[in-house]
Amino acid sequence: MISELLVNNIGGIREVSLHLKGRFIAITGESGSGKSSLVRALELVSGKRAQAALIRAGVEEGEVRAVLEMDGPVACLPDDLQPQEGFMVVKRIVSSTGRARSYLQERPVPLNTLTAALSKVIAIQSQFSQLELLEPGLQMELLDNSGGNQLRGSRSELSKNSPWPWNMNESCWRSHARERILNQDTRMAKPFSPGSARWNLDPAANRSGRSK
Repeated sequence: MISELLVNNIGGIREVSLHLKGRFIAITGESGSGKSSLVRALELVSGKRAQAALIRAGVEEGEVRAVLEMDGPVACLPDDLQPQEGFMVVKRIVSSTGRARSYLQERPVPLNTLTAALSKVIAIQSQFSQLELLEPGLQMELLDNSGGNQLRGSRSELSKNSPWPWNMNESCWRSHARERILNQDTRMAKPFSPGSARWNLDPAANRSGRSK
């Protein structure tokens, strides 16, 4: 659970510090009050790639810092990045050029490390979040997880002995997905009927500006 959220210069927010308690929290406000900017801040801290457009106009840098209450260790993290006394500190700093720095427990980490650590901790349900179901990697994960502990154990063993299929670059998955969609659209496309056949025009006469 998020116990603290500090946001500086993200979207329309200049500076805000939230201390959250309880299992259900609703943040309300009129249009322009900063609700969407808080969602953008949560997306950043959960590992979404940064964009310069997220920074408040006229500033050089934006920052999001979250303190998370954790129930236990995070499997994919080394010991020095594990929660301390039940808390994990996550921070993202984004510059006006679009470059970003990621931190776990105040230590700099690659973005994919932060994303992997928080993928099962923070879930953001937005208008188009269901499109993630089109990602082949997520489809494989959902399918493998449906097989219970035995299948997850088999997958873990396979990944150790043969890591390449499991570490395939995400762009490769997306390229194959786009190719399948394009091929399907091509097969479903109907032949084009030229205008000259539809309107019974003489192409030669049409080029000279006359028609029969």
